[in-house]
Amino acid sequence: MTGQSAPQQRVVCHVIERLEYGGAEALVHALAAGMRHSHYRSIVCCLQKGQLAARLERDGIPVHCLNLRRRNLPEGPLFFGFVLQLISGLRSVVKSESVTILHAHLPDAIIWAACVGAITGTPVIATYHGLGIIPQDRSRFDPRNRLRTTLYRLAGQWTDRTIAVSAPVRTMLCEQVGLEERKTVLILNGVDTAAVAHAGADAGARAEFHLDDGPVIVCVGRLVNTKGQRFLIEAMPEILVQFPNAMLLLVGEGADQPAFEARVQELGLSTHVRFVGRSDDVPGLLAQSSVFVLPSFAEGIPLALIEAMAAGKPVVATAVPGNIDVVCNDRLGVLVPPRDAHALATAVCAVLADPARSAAMAAAGQAHVRAQFDIGRSIGATLALYDETLIERNPATRNRP
Repeated sequence: MTGQSAPQQRVVCHVIERLEYGGAEALVHALAAGMRHSHYRSIVCCLQKGQLAARLERDGIPVHCLNLRRRNLPEGPLFFGFVLQLISGLRSVVKSESVTILHAHLPDAIIWAACVGAITGTPVIATYHGLGIIPQDRSRFDPRNRLRTTLYRLAGQWTDRTIAVSAPVRTMLCEQVGLEERKTVLILNGVDTAAVAHAGADAGARAEFHLDDGPVIVCVGRLVNTKGQRFLIEAMPEILVQFPNAMLLLVGEGADQPAFEARVQELGLSTHVRFVGRSDDVPGLLAQSSVFVLPSFAEGIPLALIEAMAAGKPVVATAVPGNIDVVCNDRLGVLVPPRDAHALATAVCAVLADPARSAAMAAAGQAHVRAQFDIGRSIGATLALYDETLIERNPATRNRP
């Protein structure tokens, strides 16, 4: 970028609740970093910083933390005080940073940004990263669900464009929430496929996790029930019958880790299952793997699955929304029913037992994600959407860089 173009950069403020490691947070980082040489400059606004904040700041992306503890509606006055502080804090960031566009990620942040956009006249872009827009711990009959859906619909009216990261997410937003089809666009999530493909194996992992020459099964995801790791753990005894030296690496953290660890102990798998925790070098771990498995119950667009395919690894995944948008035919990977340990075991063993088929599958999958799910495509489409939004708001901006 030339010195003359820098002052003309417009400011995009990515709004997200927290900066822990997850798919939405990873996309915020990728978008913000990838736009540095465009005519947009990114900043991030969050309630609490989390572990990803340092990486963003290291990459030159300013992080504005409102330092607010999340409150919920049943807390009454505390909740309403939280909302007022949040809207006031975000409004101050918009004013102090001369924000051109608010880009909100995940349902609650979308509501907050829509309110501030309406107050300040700032255009708002919203991204829904998955199908889970209602808290998982609620009954489907909970009256708060209707309130949430109403708020999402209202936020959609105040939002210039809504991005869905997969076709099922867009269908859900238009048909169930009632967002306008014209304003709801599909931009697939992506990863840096070239960087993942060229990542070297994590040399320390083999010693740290006591990996011998047996097959290594890798699963990356939050350790929560809906990601399905329990069924992969329960598949391990069957896998070990055919591959006695197999090792499962579970990469990630989450609330259900103690339950998963207890299940490993119950099944006598402590020498064959390793809990890796959060890793800053997932591509390095993938490079050590023989097969990648994603046993989740539903996804938006699963970045972990895309990353594994970009790394040139054969994949086994559950046939659920999101996964089937990536593994869209049987040349690219093996799909199995969710919540089925036997099906997982059978598929993993089939992949491990047929190296030639697995290599062909891995190559086809790698080519597919390079063509369809590279982060460069996601960034380009998002930049074009920003431009389109500003032109629609003010046609005079059409000829600006």
